[in-house]
Amino acid sequence: MTKIAFITGATNGIGEATAYEFAKQSIKLILCSRLLNRLTTI
Repeated sequence: MTKIAFITGATNGIGEATAYEFAKQSIKLILCSRLLNRLTTI
C-alpha cells in the first residue's frame, strides 16, 4: 500500500521536520506553505 501525507507549514518548524522524516521513509508527500519559493524538491 502506498502511503501519502499532506503536510501544511512544510517550510518551517515541525512541518519541515515531519516532511524530511516522512521522505526518509519513502512516504509520498503533498506539501503546502505560504511561501512558495521556500518549497524545494527533496
